[in-house]
Amino acid sequence: YAQDEDENSPSDYVPWCQAYLHGIDSAPAGWFEALGANDDKEDSDEIAYLDEQLFPLFMLTGDAAAAAAAAGEEWLSGRDLDHMRNECEEKLPQAVTNIYRFWVAQRSVRTFRHEQARIGRNEPCPCGSGMKYKRCCGTA
Repeated sequence: YAQDEDENSPSDYVPWCQAYLHGIDSAPAGWFEALGANDDKEDSDEIAYLDEQLFPLFMLTGDAAAAAAAAGEEWLSGRDLDHMRNECEEKLPQAVTNIYRFWVAQRSVRTFRHEQARIGRNEPCPCGSGMKYKRCCGTA
């Protein structure tokens, strides 16, 4: 679709990144808290990796600049800022893909569990016919 030609208007990435970060904040368990449960070296490396992948989103929404200002640190300006924004816009699709793959790898494989006990072949059929399961619904 047509982009706004005004140089001072935010890129189309800004609202998308804001919504993505809002989704992270809305998660029942915080991402970093979920990783830092054990506080070991592996968790620390995972947090650093996730933080690195989230940087383009923080940069494009202005959260990185706000954090630098709150910490009393200097932040980029002028051409450096424009260059960093362009670089983050280019990195954004890969970063989001990496974040997705990271969380897929974090999920554990679970065994499917049936809610009810299995019906034996010689037990009465649960349909209420009075016949044995193997002669009624168990034949299908």
